[in-house]
Amino acid sequence: MDLDVRVEKQLVKIARDLGLPTEPLFHAYRFRRIAMAPKEWMKRKASLRQMRENSQFTDFIDVDKGYRLFGPNDIPGIGEAVAAAADFYERKRAQIDVSSAKKPYFYNIATRSDLEELPAILEFAKSAPMMEAAGGYLGMKPTLEALGVYLSMANDHFEKSQKFHIDFDDLRQVKCFINVSNVEALNGPFTFIPADRSRAIRLKLRHQWRNPRISDDELENVIRTQDEETVQILGAPGYGALVDTSSCLHYGSRCKSGYRLVIMIRYGRFPNVQLLKKEALQLRADGTNGAPCSWGSSD
Repeated sequence: MDLDVRVEKQLVKIARDLGLPTEPLFHAYRFRRIAMAPKEWMKRKASLRQMRENSQFTDFIDVDKGYRLFGPNDIPGIGEAVAAAADFYERKRAQIDVSSAKKPYFYNIATRSDLEELPAILEFAKSAPMMEAAGGYLGMKPTLEALGVYLSMANDHFEKSQKFHIDFDDLRQVKCFINVSNVEALNGPFTFIPADRSRAIRLKLRHQWRNPRISDDELENVIRTQDEETVQILGAPGYGALVDTSSCLHYGSRCKSGYRLVIMIRYGRFPNVQLLKKEALQLRADGTNGAPCSWGSSD
């Protein structure tokens, strides 16, 4: 499989170097993976049909705009999850060291073993409303791909995920961000452009799957103003959003004052098309040194 991934990544690089579209390659890779496990793919599609019969959450996310903002009372279990994360942070804060982290400005403070001992967070991520909301948008029973409690502290960085980009784990996925601390503009809120506008902007910029991040200057050439175009996840603990980060241009953690603490959950489709080698997947598995905790569970 590692050899396959290396070949796939090389083909994407060649296409980018030649100025060719890369999204057809994604669809080819995804089709190949579906062909290797068609029963699982069909099972997940069928599971969504069953979800739709009894759920009020399968239409929760706006399909065209690719997101849904929510408050503390909109999804069952938010309050308990936020309280557990806040308590964990207070117990953990004296031990947090981001000096050697790959992304010190957006650092997961909870390892997989920590999360297994924080049932309110894990149960919320696996709850029927959350799985149904993500599944309704993704078109199948989703996979809980990753989970973490993330800290952004005041910083002077401007790199990687602090620049406008789309996530290229897939062409469609759902991330949930829930404020654990009160988040204001100077605390580096998650900031995004709705999917319909992002599509138009990316078309103008000829921005494809697995293309580089976009600078503010590049973006300003094709939008009105950031204030008009962007949505920010602000507010008290319990406020948040479900966002398709593969379709919505976004950035986060431009924190200039104080800190931001959020729960982040990622849901994906089957099959996984992340183009990560087994070694990289294993490094992500337990959430050490600020990495996300890979979960890979559909239950």
